[in-house]
Amino acid sequence: MTTPTALDVTAVLDRCRAGLRTVTDAELERRAATVAALPGRLADELRRLAQPARRTAGRMSS
Repeated sequence: MTTPTALDVTAVLDRCRAGLRTVTDAELERRAATVAALPGRLADELRRLAQPARRTAGRMSS
């Protein structure tokens, strides 16, 4: 049996937040698709972070 690994949700969210401003529209879409497949609280938080970045990216590329 494997030992459960604790996930530091705060660290994951901080890394995600830091990188959102530098990714392309295509990368944002890829990440959104990946996050959509995740269950639970982490996915909810990642979706919440990604939505404003996607709206901003859409305005910048127009």
